[in-house]
Amino acid sequence: GIAPDVIRHIFQDFYTTGKSGSYGLGLPFCKKVMRSFGGNIKCISQPGEWSQFTLTFPPITSDTVTEIKDELTKMKSILLVSNQDIIVQKMVDISRFMGFDVTVLDVKSVFKKKEYEFEFDLIFVDVESLDVLENQLDRIESLLSFTEARVVYLFEHKPAQRAKKVGQDPIW
Repeated sequence: GIAPDVIRHIFQDFYTTGKSGSYGLGLPFCKKVMRSFGGNIKCISQPGEWSQFTLTFPPITSDTVTEIKDELTKMKSILLVSNQDIIVQKMVDISRFMGFDVTVLDVKSVFKKKEYEFEFDLIFVDVESLDVLENQLDRIESLLSFTEARVVYLFEHKPAQRAKKVGQDPIW
């Protein structure tokens, strides 16, 4: 636990109990972060026995949380792979409304890119724009194999069809 004469200082910048070789818990920084989005951090302690830190977050429906979500959304980058004008236009409209960055590539343009050029937060692939006979879905998935983005497949009525390879069973 933490002594009463120490506990009232633990959230002050540069406060230390004097232990050498230690940087502490970073409590002043934690408190600033929590307060920056409408939360708080408190500590109660029984010296020599225990310490309890309570982090209080703003309600998920609060204006503060809504503002944070909006700011985070604006920092996202999205790739849309589609040849369909209606899908492209809808994505562009949504991106303008929500404030995120969207890059649109038609299917042929995707194949001119290298694996390292797919650094996005989210990638939408319009399966309806792909040619099954040219194995375009397999080729796109190969290009996306190193991305850390979440990949979302868009299709209208049925899952993507893949051309069957001779002598090979489907994986599903």
